[in-house]
Amino acid sequence: TITASLAVALTSCGSDDQPQQTGRQESDADLIARYTAGIEADPTDPLPHYNLAVALVRSQKLEEAAASYFRALQIDSTYALPHQGLGQLAARRGDLEAARSFFQSALRLDSTLVESHNNLGHIARQLGDLDGALSAFKMAAQHAPYEAMSQYNLGQILIQMNRRDQGIEAMEHCIELDGSFAPCHRFLGSLYATGGDLEKAIRSYRRAVRLAPDPAIHVGMGEIYTTLLRLDEATHQYEEALRIDSTFALALYRLGSVRAEQDRTAEATELMEKAATVQPRLTVAHRRLAQIYMEQNRDGEAEATLKKALLHGAGEAATHRLIGSLFTRLERYEPAETALKRALELAP
Repeated sequence: TITASLAVALTSCGSDDQPQQTGRQESDADLIARYTAGIEADPTDPLPHYNLAVALVRSQKLEEAAASYFRALQIDSTYALPHQGLGQLAARRGDLEAARSFFQSALRLDSTLVESHNNLGHIARQLGDLDGALSAFKMAAQHAPYEAMSQYNLGQILIQMNRRDQGIEAMEHCIELDGSFAPCHRFLGSLYATGGDLEKAIRSYRRAVRLAPDPAIHVGMGEIYTTLLRLDEATHQYEEALRIDSTFALALYRLGSVRAEQDRTAEATELMEKAATVQPRLTVAHRRLAQIYMEQNRDGEAEATLKKALLHGAGEAATHRLIGSLFTRLERYEPAETALKRALELAP
């Protein structure tokens, strides 16, 4: 499958991927008709074939678009942009090796195609070729030194390669180039948070969320405030996340955890139940809910909840430990021993 960042990169239309427009805004159907007429007027010109392909992609007519790209190359095999377009189509259907080959062909013909460098970087990253990804993103940044996205891509791969300082430098440069580029602020926030610089993390997250409201960013800030034991501020952030998306499971779970710490058990139970319902794979919510049930001596509900946690995360030692604790309390010693042994096997 294609990663989210790759999907964004390959489905966005950069300047190289837009057909030449007239003064008025034309519909996709108008563009297709115009470029088809251009082909009929001069079938030996590759440009209208390429423009037609781009318009067909925008209309989600991908097979026809591929055929039009290939016709452009039949006329002029040195035309770089159709190779780039075919690479994007190959990536969209999940054929990453073919996509890489097309992007490489485009760049052999025109090394200044920034979008192909970036796309090649995403493909290499997806294929596990981090050195290749780094090389591609560096070339993109070299050819587009004032483009924030290229610095962002470069920063991401540097962090993935454990070159933290260089990654932060690239992200900060991204923000210098475009202070309104929210993903850079968000990524910097996560870097500062994992590095323990929590105040810097909060500042970056605040900038990110002002530019692009996102429940995940509010949860990130809430987690920092929770770590700092600033529970009122944490609560506000989790509530802001839920204002944006009332079913955001991680916010439900985090707010439920705060309510449990505040001994507001009824609210905590309701929030945990909702989190576990909307996101069954969030096994930590099942476990916390089971703990709340155990504290209320609702052992049957606790056991049923832990079974759901096992269903979605049988390899998590914490679930087996909690099952062992529950069964020990219920004097069901044989299954308790089995659960605790399994926990030790998973996390010695």
